[in-house]
Amino acid sequence: ESIILTVATLFPALQLLFVGIKLKLPLGFEKLELLFSPQMLQDFVQSPITFPNLLIILQIIHVNTAVTYAKILYNIAYISKVPLGAITKATIKNIAKKINPDVIHLHSSKAGVIGRIAFSGKKVKLFYTPHGYSFLMENCNPIKRKIFKLIESVTAKTKCTTISCSKGEHIETLKLTKRAFYVSNGINMQDVQKITDDTEKKPHSFTVFTLGRICYQKNPELYNDIAKKFPDIQFVWIGDGELREKLDSPNIKITGWVNREKAIEYAVNADAFLLTSRWEGLPISLLEAMYMKKICIVSNVIGNRDVIHNVENGFVCENISDFENAIRSAKLGGEAIREQAYKDIVQIYNTKVMAENYGKIYEKRNC
Repeated sequence: ESIILTVATLFPALQLLFVGIKLKLPLGFEKLELLFSPQMLQDFVQSPITFPNLLIILQIIHVNTAVTYAKILYNIAYISKVPLGAITKATIKNIAKKINPDVIHLHSSKAGVIGRIAFSGKKVKLFYTPHGYSFLMENCNPIKRKIFKLIESVTAKTKCTTISCSKGEHIETLKLTKRAFYVSNGINMQDVQKITDDTEKKPHSFTVFTLGRICYQKNPELYNDIAKKFPDIQFVWIGDGELREKLDSPNIKITGWVNREKAIEYAVNADAFLLTSRWEGLPISLLEAMYMKKICIVSNVIGNRDVIHNVENGFVCENISDFENAIRSAKLGGEAIREQAYKDIVQIYNTKVMAENYGKIYEKRNC
C-alpha cells in the first residue's frame, strides 16, 4: 500500500488544493465524481472537509472554466487548503511531512514549479502534470512566455517525471526532459451514460454547441463569425464569461452557468460540437461530446488534434473556411465519424484506462 500526495491547482483564482491519497494496489474502480460550481468550489475551499475511508480514483482535471471537475480514483486520507499567496516551499514540505508520501504528484504550473524545487533530491517518487504549459498560452505577452519556458526548462532538470495529459503536450515535454510519459485524459463513461439516459430527447433543428468559459482562450470571436455564416442554424454556448459580448450573432444562445445535468441536456439535444480554442490541454468537454456521438469540429491546436483525426472521428480546422465545410458535412449525417469517435472513447479516453496507466507509471522503479 502506497501513500500519494497530490498537489493540484483546482482553480487558479482561488486556491491550491493539497490532497493526500492512500493508493491500494492493484487499483480498484469504484468511482465518485465531485462537480464544483463556482460557489460550491468557494465553499469547499473555505470550509474544513475531510474524506475518511472514501474509495475513489484521483484525477484532478483543470478546466479553464468556472466549472471545475475533480474526478477522483483513490482513497483520500488528508486534505489541507492553503491560500494561494501563502504557498511556499516550506508549506509544501510541512504537508508532506505529515503525510510521509511514497509518491508526490504535482498538477499544473505553479504547483509544478514549487513542488519540484521543494522536493528536489528527495528519495520520494516525484511526478508532474502540466495540464497545458503556461508558455503556450497565447494571451501572455512574448516576454512572459519566454520566462515561463525558462522556468519550466530549469525545473525540468530536477529528478521528476512529467506525465503529460495528451500526445501534443508530451511532444513539448520531450523538448524539456526525457523523463516523460503521457496518459491521456479520460471521462467517466458510466456517469455520462446515466445522465444521458435520464435526459429528455427533444425534437430540434440542426444545432451546434460548445461548452466552457467565454474567454480569450476559447476564441469566442471565431465562434461568432462561424455562426454568422449559418443564420439558419442554432448555435449554443453552454457557459458564460467576460467576453460574452463578443457573441452577438442572433442565432447564438448563451445559457449562462448551469449544472452538469442541464449542460448535458443541451449537449444531448444538439448535433455537432464546435471548439474554436486558441490552445488546449485535452478538453473533457470534447471527450464527452465524442462519447455522446456528436460530430466534433475543432481548431488545429495541441489537445484537439491529438484526439480528433480529420475526417476519421471528427474535423480539424485551420481557418473559417474549414469550419464552414465541416459544418456542412456534419449536416449530412456523418454516422461513421460519430461511431469512430465513440469507439475511441470506449477504448482509450476513459477513466478506467487512465487510472490503469497512472498506476503502471507510479509503480515503475526508475521514476
